[in-house]
Amino acid sequence: MRSLRDCDGKHVEAVIRAAERRRLFVLALERAAIALALVLAGGILMLLLGTQILNWYWLALLAAAGVGIVATGVRSRPLER
Repeated sequence: MRSLRDCDGKHVEAVIRAAERRRLFVLALERAAIALALVLAGGILMLLLGTQILNWYWLALLAAAGVGIVATGVRSRPLER
């Protein structure tokens, strides 16, 4: 069994980097789920208000808004160390 003195900092740093990547992935997935919910809610609202849902530019606009929400949410959240 290895003692604590035998462990070097490289292994600890690798574990920390992997944890940061996982945290960023989970954060991006969380924001993507919120953005998808907002896009779907916008589509439902468009159907209820009678807007022509088959026009592609409305859906493209909603999708672009969702991508913008994900991008700003992930970039604005600082990573703690």
